[in-house]
Amino acid sequence: MFFFAFVINLSVFLQFHFIAFAILVTHVFSPVQFASDIYLDTFGFHFSI
Repeated sequence: MFFFAFVINLSVFLQFHFIAFAILVTHVFSPVQFASDIYLDTFGFHFSI
């Protein structure tokens, strides 16, 4: 029973950190993603073959 509670706590802990990490990554890399989206929208038709 202790092991089951430990696994639940661990999964919640990891899920929370994954969400926080995802938020951090999207905030850090959003300008890069924005620039790459513009680049792909502008020059993407060359590679769409």
